Amino acid sequence: MDMNLPAGRTGEQRSHAVFGSTSIEDRLYRYDASRLTYISYSDLDPDEFGKLKNGDGYWLFLDQATTISYQGYVLSGYQPVDLSLAGWHMIGVPHNHNTLLGNCKVAGREGLTVYLATTTQGWLQELMYGYYPAQSRYWEVGLEGSPIMTTTPLRMWQGYWCNTFVPGLTLNRAVNGSGE
Repeated sequence: MDMNLPAGRTGEQRSHAVFGSTSIEDRLYRYDASRLTYISYSDLDPDEFGKLKNGDGYWLFLDQATTISYQGYVLSGYQPVDLSLAGWHMIGVPHNHNTLLGNCKVAGREGLTVYLATTTQGWLQELMYGYYPAQSRYWEVGLEGSPIMTTTPLRMWQGYWCNTFVPGLTLNRAVNGSGE
């Protein structure tokens, strides 16, 4: 399962506070863009994994259908995701609705902010990738006019792979953006 935390939970959370009795030992992963590798959660060294953050994406491997209940609340406005390093990032969508990628904004190092519906400035790849575990495949989320035109929205509570070509970016997801 590629997933994200509910919106509005107070900042960073310890993994067991979120997953309770669900086994996460060597089953919960995050991607570390600075080290270009996955970090797995270990009860022996939970600090290596770090706290869970809104906006980051995670992999959670489960043996069966599982319900995880975690209290959160709905935010308003744009919610930032740090993309300070060039390269691949695993991001999340902590909203209770879907969001079209074109309704999101990207802020660059020089303070320039652009709507993804109009341009990417060559800052990031025009496609993001989500994972659909029921079919064991990835799906593409892109911008209208991208090489593979798609209006598939960023789905609520899902995680996505995002590739940036320059450092120092912030992706601002539209909390109230339209989606399907």
